[in-house]
Amino acid sequence: MKVLVLVIAAFCISIWSMPIVQAYPQAPDTTTSTSASTTPAEHQATAERYAEEAAQLRAKSEQHARTAKMHATHRGPRDVAQKLQHHCERLAADYATAAKEAEELASLHRELAAAGK
Repeated sequence: MKVLVLVIAAFCISIWSMPIVQAYPQAPDTTTSTSASTTPAEHQATAERYAEEAAQLRAKSEQHARTAKMHATHRGPRDVAQKLQHHCERLAADYATAAKEAEELASLHRELAAAGK
């Protein structure tokens, strides 16, 4: 019985720590500010960076959505599984929102590049 409790505890700790590590991505590169874009080429490069960021955020959102579904069918203690499921659903929604915002910024920079600003 003690072994089972230890295995469940280790599993929960590993699951809880995994999203925390992923929730704090690498610090952005501030050596080239996106607000410093002044030429069409710079706006296009900025748009590409935002599009890449959006794709990464969308992938993280999908990963957390899959993890939430896994917790919905987990056979362990139901209250723990529900908390983990809710946690992953919140992260999935937050990452999806961030991806949408990054896509919008990419679109705006593409418009600026096309306008020759």
